[in-house]
Amino acid sequence: MMRLLCTIMAMSFCLLAGLAAWADDTELPHRLIEVPVDHFDDQSGTFDLYVEFAEPFDPNKPTVFFLADGQQFFIRQGSMARHRDRLFSDDMNVVGIVGRGVPDAYPDLAAMVGDDIATADWEMAWTLYRSAQWIEDIETVRRSLMGAQGKVILFGRSGGGALVHEYAAKYGEYVSRAFTAAPALSSMANYTRLPFDRFWAEVEDIAPDAHERFRTLMNDPDIDRHELAVAFQRQNFFVTPDERDAERLRLLTTYEKRDAEMLAEMLTAYQVPQMAAFDAAPISIPSRVRLMEFRLPHVEKWRVEDDKLNPDIENILLSSAPVHDAFLGDVPVAEFSLTPLHELKETQVYILAGAHDHVVDYRGSIALAASYPSSAIFIADDGHTFPAMVDDGSYRDILVAFLMHGLGSEELQQAEAAAALHHYGG
Repeated sequence: MMRLLCTIMAMSFCLLAGLAAWADDTELPHRLIEVPVDHFDDQSGTFDLYVEFAEPFDPNKPTVFFLADGQQFFIRQGSMARHRDRLFSDDMNVVGIVGRGVPDAYPDLAAMVGDDIATADWEMAWTLYRSAQWIEDIETVRRSLMGAQGKVILFGRSGGGALVHEYAAKYGEYVSRAFTAAPALSSMANYTRLPFDRFWAEVEDIAPDAHERFRTLMNDPDIDRHELAVAFQRQNFFVTPDERDAERLRLLTTYEKRDAEMLAEMLTAYQVPQMAAFDAAPISIPSRVRLMEFRLPHVEKWRVEDDKLNPDIENILLSSAPVHDAFLGDVPVAEFSLTPLHELKETQVYILAGAHDHVVDYRGSIALAASYPSSAIFIADDGHTFPAMVDDGSYRDILVAFLMHGLGSEELQQAEAAAALHHYGG
């Protein structure tokens, strides 16, 4: 179960194959909602956005939108009933928007960008797939389902969690409650002056000479630097916090020994070959756009360093490189601002953070929670995908209690008390 959740909830690249077949005549409860191809160009035309429900929509139930961003593909046709059963409650409408970046769902949009990474129109990709478009898609769906003034509940994790807060910064007056797990807003590293990638500092703990050993590897012409970075970045999704140091040392030693059989086994376990296949396929284009957005707040600082390995940063740099290069580094977008969040007095926000999360520093999540007038944060002694809390059900219990009953409710207090063993430091 934990390995499955790690695969599903990993920060990005969740879908490598097996997208559900697209069929207009499906009997699944859904609606097709017309949205502009480009919300910022009145002449761009429209297409039908596929919106699926876990069961037929009931206007008398509270409605939660389960949001995914451009690097997440777990919300697709036929998935919402399963997500409802695993995460939510029968007492709410669970709504999933199949995002505009899913190529099988929207082939006409994909054709506007191209089906080859080497020749793709990256400026068009930025136009169609940047988060500003996804935010307007969400808003169009909200108005269609809830009415002009209707309020919605939001849930998202990692990049989808970041999208929740990005939507709230523009349309928060229509959000009654929002729950995010490990929201990956890279801007928080700048606001809080926290390091985005802590790998180089942490590996000092695995061996006294770890830095020297890594530098030797990085200077070896037979070692693929990109593969090395991907391997150590992906490893984080598949090991628990208490396994992390030992597994990092084992992977480092395996590279040093040139143990091809063991290395292949470990790389396969961490989905490194699958990641290479994903990066080579056009399905990765929306993900690369999203990672460019994560890169933007740090565009003047992040570099691949000759004498230091920063796996999270290097993967973002390499994946977003085509978008960056298309604009010669001058991508026209404003950095996410916390200021609008200060005014959302009627929006309740709950953030679940992992003390051992390598993607999202929990201290940044504390600052994010503090930006809302009405918020709470639970810091778990766990990692990015919260495997321990998922396995014993406390993740779902806290989520449902908050979504259904809100901050200060007896139900939420009981769920938090039952999850106390997972609380960091306590």
